Amino acid sequence: MFRYFVCVLIFTFPLLAKAQFDGSAGTIGSRAIYKDSSIIKSWANKCTIIRGWQNIADTGLGKTTVGDSSNAIGKSDGSIVSLGDAGVAIVEFENPIINENGFDFCVFENGFMVQSDSSYFLELAFVEVSSDGVNYFRFPATSFLDTNTQIQNGQGIDPRKINNLAGKFVSNYATPFDLEELKNISQLDLNNITHVKIIDVVGSINDTFAERDNSKRKINDPWPTPFSSCGFDLDAVGVIHEKATNKVTEVEIKKNILVYPNPIKTDEILIIENTNSACQLKITDSKGIVLKTILLGEKQNKIQLEDFCKGLYFIEIKNEEMRVVKKLIVN
Repeated sequence: MFRYFVCVLIFTFPLLAKAQFDGSAGTIGSRAIYKDSSIIKSWANKCTIIRGWQNIADTGLGKTTVGDSSNAIGKSDGSIVSLGDAGVAIVEFENPIINENGFDFCVFENGFMVQSDSSYFLELAFVEVSSDGVNYFRFPATSFLDTNTQIQNGQGIDPRKINNLAGKFVSNYATPFDLEELKNISQLDLNNITHVKIIDVVGSINDTFAERDNSKRKINDPWPTPFSSCGFDLDAVGVIHEKATNKVTEVEIKKNILVYPNPIKTDEILIIENTNSACQLKITDSKGIVLKTILLGEKQNKIQLEDFCKGLYFIEIKNEEMRVVKKLIVN
């Protein structure tokens, strides 16, 4: 019995030691999501940055300066904001993220392959979510990276040894997250995730600065990187599953109706020429909130927009015979 136990231990220990997850983008089984993937339905539209240090062990160097919050808004395009050691980004969305089958959102960074050994220069981050903007809950991160020797600036790591850490994949490919993993947290509404927080991992193996995964293992990534673009470089956050809204979409139908000028300035008069029978006009914002309702005559109609802010609106014109929806841009 003892001999059998020893044999089993000998043959299984290497497997336990590797404990590998999916690999880099393009490899079999990789869960990396490309920036143009059709599964991404929307993007973060607001971001708050709390800068971290260029080197948390030498704060005299100051904090990072590369990029700003605007670089983390909208579609992934390679432009980034550098968080620095232990820096934080909090992003928000037009519509809350919800928990459905599979991954629910994804985070883009700008890692790259280290040509010398086919490993990858990856700067990692914890990811937390909130349904109220106050209480945040972290995805259980795992790192099986070696912690005997500090990974230096310019050196690569193996993405197969990390999980639930943003920055796992190279530029243009996102790390996905599944809200189902947080289903047992009673204080979190998985169908109303309004905020996502990204927190740079200080990749030092020095006990004073080391960050640890969900099992208290140190996380070793390239460190120190003492320059103005150090730390996690946030590119974008994409939403895969979002809460449905009553947002109006444009219907491209021509029914002898002219709307001009478009775009329009707030001090200009909107002209609507209608050759149909009497119609009702309704102007809504991008969230479907009705701002103005007017009964249109069969000739030229003039509408004042002095109370409107700059932005995208929708004009709906309808009667018993037809319905037309047009976009209106106010500059």
